[in-house]
Amino acid sequence: MLITKFHMMIRHRVVWAIIATLVSLTFLFSFSSMDGCTNAGQAQNNAGLLYGKPVSHDEFQQAMFFEMGLGSDRTKTAEEYASLHQQTWRRLAILRSATRMGINVPDEEIGQILNQEKGFLSNGVFDKERYRAFVTERGVDIPTFEAYLRQNITIQKVLGILESASWTAPSDLDHRLRNLTDVRVLEYIAFNQDQFTGIVEITEADARTFYQTNRDYFTIPERVRVRYVAFPYTGFITTNAISDTDAQDYYDLHASDFLAPESTNAYAMPEPLEKVRPTIDAILRQQTARFAAREHATTFVMDLAPDRAGNRPAFDTLAAARNLPVSTTGLFTADEVLPDLEVDGEFNRAAFNLVANDPQFSFSDSISGSNAVYVMTIDARQESRVPGFEEITGTVTPLALSNAQQRAFHTWVGETRNALADAVAAKQNFKTAAKALGLTTITTTNFTVLASLNTNVFADAEFVVEPIIELDQDAVGEPVTAGSRGFIIYQVGREPGNPSDMYALRPQLTRMLQEYSTRMVFADWGQQLLKEAQFQDFSIQTNAVPDVAEEPSPGS
Repeated sequence: MLITKFHMMIRHRVVWAIIATLVSLTFLFSFSSMDGCTNAGQAQNNAGLLYGKPVSHDEFQQAMFFEMGLGSDRTKTAEEYASLHQQTWRRLAILRSATRMGINVPDEEIGQILNQEKGFLSNGVFDKERYRAFVTERGVDIPTFEAYLRQNITIQKVLGILESASWTAPSDLDHRLRNLTDVRVLEYIAFNQDQFTGIVEITEADARTFYQTNRDYFTIPERVRVRYVAFPYTGFITTNAISDTDAQDYYDLHASDFLAPESTNAYAMPEPLEKVRPTIDAILRQQTARFAAREHATTFVMDLAPDRAGNRPAFDTLAAARNLPVSTTGLFTADEVLPDLEVDGEFNRAAFNLVANDPQFSFSDSISGSNAVYVMTIDARQESRVPGFEEITGTVTPLALSNAQQRAFHTWVGETRNALADAVAAKQNFKTAAKALGLTTITTTNFTVLASLNTNVFADAEFVVEPIIELDQDAVGEPVTAGSRGFIIYQVGREPGNPSDMYALRPQLTRMLQEYSTRMVFADWGQQLLKEAQFQDFSIQTNAVPDVAEEPSPGS
């Protein structure tokens, strides 16, 4: 909550500069220049160079896989993939620098971490089968998972070094604490746009200007149509008996889901296993069915994969060979809810990343919905377009007028604020000056910014509190406008708050500022490492989504 509210408050360039200087001194030896050379074959055989040494395609792909948290990149947009590509290179540069600094994670350390993970324990002892099941569920083998752990622990160690070099000036911390805990009283005026009585008119030229300025708003979005096969979970549910061991394991891990109705918060006890066994058996059968459906869908995807020559079976041909009916959606946008499919945004993202006539990317990975697993292929695509002004004049003109009225309202609120600020500067009472303009003021009770983070301490706190965090007593704040609402704020009183509140908040705020500044420096440092490492990128972003020629929809 705090990190969201204070995102702008804790950006402190001076502190970051000091941290960056300390980090530079800490890692000076590691940043020493490297001699290296390339040859004509490196670009073909490797993904790139760091510190003059090659990075293989396999190493790069593994690092990207780990950067995604063992996820898939097939549903990412071109922009998201480009960002991931850059983050992967930063990850590799940080890992190589960690090695040069002597930071390592031995097998014994991995073992200690796994032995302390409660989810892998059975009766207090590490259970290899639980661990194996956990890893298998994530679609990797144990060596890959432990390599993933090793990289992440290494990066955490580097973060720890950066954190030890970061600090927040005591005066800056005290200032922020006072902003949060000082007791305040406000007088403010709340406006609605219907209070503005000025006449606003626009010409066709104004409407055209609005159209040109907001062309993106009038864009008809890209739409696609896909063909798909479904693997319903119901088709894989079996009546096989669930073993006592599996039922017991599930019960042990999810006992809190089976609390007895008469349990209290202080003495919450689960129902006995015998009573909830039918429910657990049904859950485990459903899980098994989902896994089986996903496995069959994945096999279908693998059989669609092209061979080395780029040849692969046609989607419909393979589906027919498996007796799988092929269905076709209507045209839909990236954000549109598909009425006939119980799927979420992952289905849409996968559909929009399909590339027609590309052997590798014309079909999707398996996509899990709430009732089935799906595999799809592109059927048609309509590119986005911006209609001409004449085509949508009837839509543009009312919007342009509404926008002009809102801007005039905001200007009026600002001018009214300036008049009241001048009155206060001339030693007039804010409430009296407002009344002279026919405006009614609202007076708050005593409150602190800290209290407002968790509670709406007065009616308009969500609009009024954040703009006055730095406002002094007897000062008129800048005008606040939000759509059809407007506010003029005067701080009647501001006094030091409860010292115990400052004392209690100090460790939390210190930690938050330190973590925030550490991560900001970490990101900048990773980018700087690429420069220091004389980074060269030979990799080809094959997952980027290329432009595709528009395909007409039926009847267009």
